[in-house]
Amino acid sequence: MAAEFPSPSVSGSNPIPLFYEELPQEFIVGQTTYDDGGADFKLQAGGSGVRRWRLDYDGLTLAEAAILDAHLAACFYSSDQGSAVGFNFRAHVPGTVWTDTSGTLYSNVHYEKYETGHSKVWSQKRSVVLIKRP
Repeated sequence: MAAEFPSPSVSGSNPIPLFYEELPQEFIVGQTTYDDGGADFKLQAGGSGVRRWRLDYDGLTLAEAAILDAHLAACFYSSDQGSAVGFNFRAHVPGTVWTDTSGTLYSNVHYEKYETGHSKVWSQKRSVVLIKRP
């Protein structure tokens, strides 16, 4: 397992996202339909859904972007398959400071999407989507 995701709650030198969003959980629902029109429904994976978080960074220095890029490299990321190695991720609690550690700590989280870009050499941009499967 790779080191915990480099959020400000882990270290004050980690970059602060410009945008943070926890997306709604997606559930896998099974259904059995009977001849009389009745049906049974069940949640697969014990009732826990797929969780996703989106973090957008803009205006990063090269050093801040390097922190995110190094963590990505340690997780063996592939743009078509996501990351091979999981890590811990502490969800941010809206309304609290970014260095607050009261958010839920999730284990075995992976990168689903990671995009880089910049409008100027000294101003880096990163867009990250993290995924936690049941």
